[in-house]
Amino acid sequence: MGIGSLTTFAVSWSARESGDLMTIDEIKVVAMKALTDHLAPSIVANLLAFEEFDADGDPILRFRVVIDSRSPDLLADQVLYATGVVRRALASVNEQRFPLLSFPSSDEMSGVAA
Repeated sequence: MGIGSLTTFAVSWSARESGDLMTIDEIKVVAMKALTDHLAPSIVANLLAFEEFDADGDPILRFRVVIDSRSPDLLADQVLYATGVVRRALASVNEQRFPLLSFPSSDEMSGVAA
């Protein structure tokens, strides 16, 4: 599903006050939908999301996109454009914090609780 398919999901957020922040679980749903489509045929096994602050004190969102090690390797373009894909998906539901992504494999993340 592409960014356009988030329209139905975004409509449910339209009543949200502009100052309200989304919960981390709500953010994960939006990001996971965008990444699952964008990174196919690679399989997103898990998405870990953290609210943090950058060096300037601005709020950011850090994502660890755990790729199933049995799925096809990510292409360079998929990694290159993933931040923009997530950023647009989050902006469509009025979430303005900048996303930072990393892409560990499921082998690298074995034993890490989600």
